[in-house]
Amino acid sequence: ALGAIAIHRDTPAFARLSLAHALSVAAACQPVEVGGGARYHIWDFLVRRFERRLLDEGHPIDRVRAVLIHADRPRHADLLLGQLTELSKRDDFRRLAAALKRARRIVPTGDHPPVDPQLLTHPAERRLHEAVARTRSALTSPADLAQLLAAGGDLPSAIDDLFTSVIVMAHDPQVRAARLALLASAAALGDDVLNWRELNCRTGV
Repeated sequence: ALGAIAIHRDTPAFARLSLAHALSVAAACQPVEVGGGARYHIWDFLVRRFERRLLDEGHPIDRVRAVLIHADRPRHADLLLGQLTELSKRDDFRRLAAALKRARRIVPTGDHPPVDPQLLTHPAERRLHEAVARTRSALTSPADLAQLLAAGGDLPSAIDDLFTSVIVMAHDPQVRAARLALLASAAALGDDVLNWRELNCRTGV
């Protein structure tokens, strides 16, 4: 497990290679059936070994767990850890992280309906909707923190403006649902980059 992880981390050409997919391919090549339960336990073992290795290297536990959503691409997880170390020193990144976490705190867990622009009548609502659209169109997959920061530079002020200008939990259920869907769309912009809920203020984010 550690050997496979080390090879992936040290090989630039493997940046987009998924270890989870490689595991499925390897399982299909075996002379006996490898069931889903066995594949799950093997994958979980790989993830735990990767997590332990990152912690042994001295990375803070909250940042390690924040990048573990990319355990199937260890080299990309390394990139994000490096970016976290550097960007967490910058005020603009701290503002973006705080804004995304603020949006997440008020949005209930679970799926949310798509945003209906017709229900967004307040200028602050429209401003955030436009900022989300601009950010989403500028992101590629897999996105990293530097790309998210460059694309979402106006997200923090747009999110703050919404909270300042309107009551998100409005009495009108339709208005409330529209505003929560809008904030959910903003919060989701970073979902493919980090597990933001794992980050805490102790390490500067």
